[in-house]
Amino acid sequence: MTENKIKIIKIVGEQYFDWNVENDEFSYKGKNKDILTDEEYWDILKLNYFKDRSRNYRTLDMRFQDDDLSVLIELKNKPFEDEDFSQLQAYVLFEKKYKPNNKIIAILHNKFDEVTYVYKSDLDGNLLINDKYILNNEKTIRS
Repeated sequence: MTENKIKIIKIVGEQYFDWNVENDEFSYKGKNKDILTDEEYWDILKLNYFKDRSRNYRTLDMRFQDDDLSVLIELKNKPFEDEDFSQLQAYVLFEKKYKPNNKIIAILHNKFDEVTYVYKSDLDGNLLINDKYILNNEKTIRS
């Protein structure tokens, strides 16, 4: 596990960290095989404009859960590309299938230039994908 991941886990809370595959990542396909059929899985990816099945994004970098709140974190080592936001949206849709009653906070963090986007679900559980919060330091993440 990388130093950056360890730091994030300590900030969010080790007791909430949920992983189910090697490298301490979370696989929706492995954990959700009874919930997501292959067809449903690919339908979600098609919704997010994934044309190349070789980039199927089965594992989320970090997943945390406390009761009815899910926090999804995806880390990137290079500047963001449009597909990174689609990837995060796919994880949110997988999470909605996995835990339909949970509120979701989805975080996309770029380790290259330390840019972070945070998306949160509204009171009805809809992800406010257009409501981006750009965070530039650790204090903001904690508050």
